[in-house]
Amino acid sequence: MRLKDIVNRDLVNLSNCEQEPIHIPGSIQPHGFLIGLLQDSFIIDYCSANTEEYLGIPYVDLLGSVFNAIFGIKAQESLFEYISKNRMLSSSMLKIKLLQYDFLCTVHQSENIYILEFQPENFQVKLANEVYDSTSQFLSYMHSTNSLKELCNLVAEGTRGITGYDRVMIYRFDDN
Repeated sequence: MRLKDIVNRDLVNLSNCEQEPIHIPGSIQPHGFLIGLLQDSFIIDYCSANTEEYLGIPYVDLLGSVFNAIFGIKAQESLFEYISKNRMLSSSMLKIKLLQYDFLCTVHQSENIYILEFQPENFQVKLANEVYDSTSQFLSYMHSTNSLKELCNLVAEGTRGITGYDRVMIYRFDDN
């Protein structure tokens, strides 16, 4: 069994943050779990450490297994249909049953890996009016800034508050 460390453990600061591999997931929000499948075989190549919380199966028991050997042929067929119909390119989520649990899943491809992010189907997402209220308040604070640096700090903090992300970065691109 091969464990793959996918986390950039170096201290991220302003001098090295642009090298952080944000396209390679190193962690997942606590309201779900992640599985990485090899595209050609559907072998579980990596997964988040919290799978036992959601599935009752430790991640070490998932690694190296074929997806359908753990979750059944019906779950794999649902996943294959979702992928083959290019639903990964839309904003629709896959509703899938893994073992006896219902999940919503997003699927992305990174090189030869399908990255599956699962959250329980009954997970409570923020209501549209809550997001609107947060965003409106956040935007009203922007009128009180006096510099680009203040504005960027405010945008980063507000985005962090709305999304719940641990880190938010603001990039300024060269004119060219």
